[in-house]
Amino acid sequence: MPALESRLAAVERQLRFQRLIIAGLLIALVALVGFGAAQGVPDQLRAKSLIVGDKDSGLVVIGPGPAAKGTGVKGMAIVLTMPNQKPGMILGPDVQGTYALNLYGLPLNMRSESGSQWLVLSGKPTAGGFIGLLNADGKLGATVVGGGSNSPPSLGIWDDAGHELVQVTKDDAGRGFVGAFDSTGKGSTLAPR
Repeated sequence: MPALESRLAAVERQLRFQRLIIAGLLIALVALVGFGAAQGVPDQLRAKSLIVGDKDSGLVVIGPGPAAKGTGVKGMAIVLTMPNQKPGMILGPDVQGTYALNLYGLPLNMRSESGSQWLVLSGKPTAGGFIGLLNADGKLGATVVGGGSNSPPSLGIWDDAGHELVQVTKDDAGRGFVGAFDSTGKGSTLAPR
């Protein structure tokens, strides 16, 4: 029996030692949590740049304006890149050194507080810029197209079904004309003689 008693005494010593270690760790944890709470939330976060995301899903970079290099303009920019690492949006100094919001291949959609879309800005090199104004139901109400190599500039007014009712544009000879149409596309145009 003495061997059993000595083994039991050794287990009791180990248990007391483990309890002391656990109590010490708990005290240290409470002290660290208390110290962290006493520090509070910092008022500022300072860094030369901040990068969020990865190259596979796109990045948000806040830092010195990348387009302002060599212009003498200093300033910060917010850059959103697409997954292919090409810029999607830059808010900051542009290549001329002025502050601007530059979108690269992305439409800009403006929405009301309720989430309804009311303005679309986009563009393609062959068609020029596009501005679409939507009505309260989210349907196209008016358009402005800047024109490009494949289409002339135009202004349009649309009905709720998506039919163009009024068009102001120019023909291939550079003469302007106005067209008024019904929902079937029938109508007339006014052009210079």
